[in-house]
This record gives sequence, C-alpha cells and structure tokens, in this order.
Amino acid sequence: PFASKFLVHMSMPPMLAVGIIAAYFVSKRVKPPKTEHFKAHRRAQVIKLLLGLILFMYPGLATRCFQMFKCSHFQGVEGSVLEADPSMICYQSEHATYITLALIFIVVYVLGIPFFMLMTLWRNKKYLYVEEGQERTEKHTDVEFEYGGMYMQCKCC
Repeated sequence: PFASKFLVHMSMPPMLAVGIIAAYFVSKRVKPPKTEHFKAHRRAQVIKLLLGLILFMYPGLATRCFQMFKCSHFQGVEGSVLEADPSMICYQSEHATYITLALIFIVVYVLGIPFFMLMTLWRNKKYLYVEEGQERTEKHTDVEFEYGGMYMQCKCC
C-alpha cells in the first residue's frame, strides 16, 4: 500500500545516514588515520557521500510527501479518496495521521534540506571562491572538496 511505501521512503535517509556514519567510525577504528590531512579527507568523503545521497533522494521525498495530499472524487464512491491509494479515504483517521506525518516531513526534508544547504554555504562563504590576488589555502581546497557539488556548477560574472 501507498502508506507503507510512504513510511519506508521517509525513513530511508536517516537509515542510510546512520549506516554511512557507522561505516565512518568503523573505518576510523579499523584503520586510524595517520595524518591530519588523511583524517580531514576521510571526513570530507563522508560529507560528500551524505550530500550526494540527500540530493539524489530529495525529488522522490518531496513527491511522496505531496502525493499524500492529492485526493479526488470518484463517481460511486462516497467522499474523496487518495489518488495514490484509492482504498484510503481522505481526511479520515488513517489519512489524517499520514497528513500530519507528511507535514512534518515537508518541514524536515522539503524545507529543511535547502535551508541546511544554504546555511552550510553561508557559513563557508569566505572559502568558496578565491578572489583575484588572494592565495588559495588548504581550507579553500577542503571546503571545495566537501561542498563543491553544491556550488561548483554555478557560473559567476
């Protein structure tokens, strides 16, 4: 049923993030980084992987959230039903619970992910671009490696 798919889809990002972070800690324990550079690089790879995962899943998460609100009236059926699952009557007890969950996930995923990305880029804005005459530091390289996927494709005049 659509409701079960909705719950599984919404739980995937945290489950995958926990798996990636657990793998990071296991790798730290099994093969500890010998230098600060290697430690920073490993951390940056985890951040890149998490960002890639979030950006890859974002459209599906948003679509699934908004599908919970798409109800239609059909001839011969009393009230409106959920288009994605016609067995669920809209705005009744079960659907009302899922609407509440969908609203929470809209705040967390649909609004929260872009807000988090904006704040991350804002916090690192001084490292995003190297101005003419300014020397490129190791921090510039680290930030570009970690968060470059969010801003490198933008062309500035």
